[in-house]
Amino acid sequence: KERSGKKYKGDIFMSGPEIVMSSKLQYKYRNINTDYSKFVTLICYPGVKDSQAFQISDQGVALLRYGLIDKYEKDYGFMSVKEAPKNTYIPAVINENVRIKPNETFLPDALLVNVISTASKVVTHMFQFVHFPSNGNLDKFRQHLMHHKDKEYHIKFSDF
Repeated sequence: KERSGKKYKGDIFMSGPEIVMSSKLQYKYRNINTDYSKFVTLICYPGVKDSQAFQISDQGVALLRYGLIDKYEKDYGFMSVKEAPKNTYIPAVINENVRIKPNETFLPDALLVNVISTASKVVTHMFQFVHFPSNGNLDKFRQHLMHHKDKEYHIKFSDF
């Protein structure tokens, strides 16, 4: 699919469906105490070493979560404002100082927040073992235990 052009005012960093999916994942993996998410979407291009990191703004996540906006079905590079149900008031959606009326489309760039991606100086591993028996097979589990028989009990089972 085309990811750049005049109608998109340049390159599409994230399409409507990608923004909807990232928003759902950000909301799903949020901290329930603060309601903020550490979930970041990385955008990588073939042949380019650097990646770009984005989050959907808090307002963008809320607009999608409450059904005020959605991906535009006819062109994946756009989002649209949904029509309000009968006898329901929906607040105005403003994008770059312009009110977007129901069923109108807009470029979703304003929903993106740039995140500076960095790497830690000290590497900490999430898992103890690389050959982790992930399929739940009892034989693989036994092999794992035999391979790590010299380890303390809590270390053997740390990745389960």
